[in-house]
Amino acid sequence: MQTTLYSLSDLLKEIKYNSVPLAQGSSVPLYNVRIEGDTAVYRLALPGYKKSDIQIRCTDNRLTVSSQAQESYDSKDIVTSFRVSPFSVSWAIRGSTVSKATMSDGVLEIVMRRNVSEAGDLVPID
Repeated sequence: MQTTLYSLSDLLKEIKYNSVPLAQGSSVPLYNVRIEGDTAVYRLALPGYKKSDIQIRCTDNRLTVSSQAQESYDSKDIVTSFRVSPFSVSWAIRGSTVSKATMSDGVLEIVMRRNVSEAGDLVPID
């Protein structure tokens, strides 16, 4: 199986033109996408959600983050500035895979790395 190697320029273009996600649900989480070397870092603000509430799926051409979590609120709450409710948000991706996903302090961070060639990439030693 031959893996296509995409340049950083291709990755940047892909993210720039596909950084607006497709979204479903009663709320869409706030997010940032940034480039660091040959990786794209997706950060989603998910206050009130637990790791077990979140599903991350990655296919050949789409990264999807979703949740079916639903939190009931006390009727005494007058204003709520965030809600735990079902959502699904996805981005078009090409030539990338998830290398790491972490959640800390209500922020989900997904690191996408471009696919490597069959010969592999040299890994620097820190």
